[in-house]
Amino acid sequence: MKYIAFRSPSKKFVFFGLLTLCVIALSSMQSSKNVLHSITQFLFPIEVGKFPYNETVEWNDRGVLLFAHNPTNKKETMVTLVNEEKLNTFTESLNHLTETYYILQDVKSKYLYFFENLEVTNGVIAYHQLSLAGDITAQKITFALMMKNIGNYPVEKLKTKDIIVCSQGIVLLFECEKEKDILTDIAVFITDNNCLSYATILGVRDKKSKFNTEAYSYHYAGNTDAFVSFSRKSHDAKKKGWELTNISYKAKLVGTKHIPSTVKFGLHQQSFMGQTGSYYLKKVHTEFEGQVFTYNDIPYIFGYETIAGKIQLSCYTANDKGEYVLCSSHSFGAKLEGLHQLGVEETNQGFALRMGSSKIDICALAPLGKIETKNTAFTKAIIENPFILHMLGKSVADKMYFGFSKDPSTVFSFSKKLLNTKQAINFEAL
Repeated sequence: MKYIAFRSPSKKFVFFGLLTLCVIALSSMQSSKNVLHSITQFLFPIEVGKFPYNETVEWNDRGVLLFAHNPTNKKETMVTLVNEEKLNTFTESLNHLTETYYILQDVKSKYLYFFENLEVTNGVIAYHQLSLAGDITAQKITFALMMKNIGNYPVEKLKTKDIIVCSQGIVLLFECEKEKDILTDIAVFITDNNCLSYATILGVRDKKSKFNTEAYSYHYAGNTDAFVSFSRKSHDAKKKGWELTNISYKAKLVGTKHIPSTVKFGLHQQSFMGQTGSYYLKKVHTEFEGQVFTYNDIPYIFGYETIAGKIQLSCYTANDKGEYVLCSSHSFGAKLEGLHQLGVEETNQGFALRMGSSKIDICALAPLGKIETKNTAFTKAIIENPFILHMLGKSVADKMYFGFSKDPSTVFSFSKKLLNTKQAINFEAL
């Protein structure tokens, strides 16, 4: 029998053999990585249904809503949600009572709302509530009994100041002149889970007194899961600053707080930021000297002041000792033409600001009150697509953007030029 002898491999041979295997493995991994990368850079289409998509709006941190209006029935709209959970989550029919509707939303809310009317009409305000599951529920707020219970306030004299979607429901802010020259601020709360309504009186002011301006009436200032905050300029001459009042979603007083005035702010007008009732109503108030807003129940004071000859929008908040100190500022230089303005919207990180003036209208983010240096000109697109504020420095013309809450680095976009066409809406990952 013949035996064939095999010599043991040298260490050098083993080393290069292992090296070759590693190279092959790495090459395979890189190939897989390239495949994964190509998947990330994909296009996915949302096909047109019965009618072309006509408009779109970002649902804060939920995705993008596409609307397709029935050309033969202007009271019917198909609503499609596209988000990270499913590329085409749902398409539902919205049958509204009027040909127009107003979209209201908040970054904290589980629901989005379509209001038929913002002012009380025939004793009611009608709206539809949209859930993430695609359920659309028609609702009506009736005011007669609520107004009777808090003091026989005439429904026909209710004037809407604002409507805001909050964490646990909706708050409607009204002004009512029950008696001549006596203005009463009234808040109505609608809980989001069962749509029950509650009302309360926030405060009263005399039109003939020094408290006649809007700065001395209550305005929305923020919300938490437990309550909604309202602020107004103090009526107490001995306590300069602002009164902050917290009311539960069942219209019960939670607490009040005095926010001291630490500096002398210049006049500014209240501008509109976010999809709220005040944005659509566009009731401009011009005699504010600083405003208070809250984030997670922490008060922030915003106002215009002149420092070393330069005009700046300043943000103050309390330090560990309870003293209100400068948190951040944005300088406009020695001159800011036009009436100064301020609009504030809450975001997941803090605030989005609309600032400047009637001639220099810009927006910026202010996480935890720290105003960022990057800014952009205000346009209607920012109201419909607030994510644009995260895309500063990039071309955003004619595009819609939204990000993934689970992966902030992933951003999708599509061209608005595809609206009002029979073409599919192609979403691209950036």
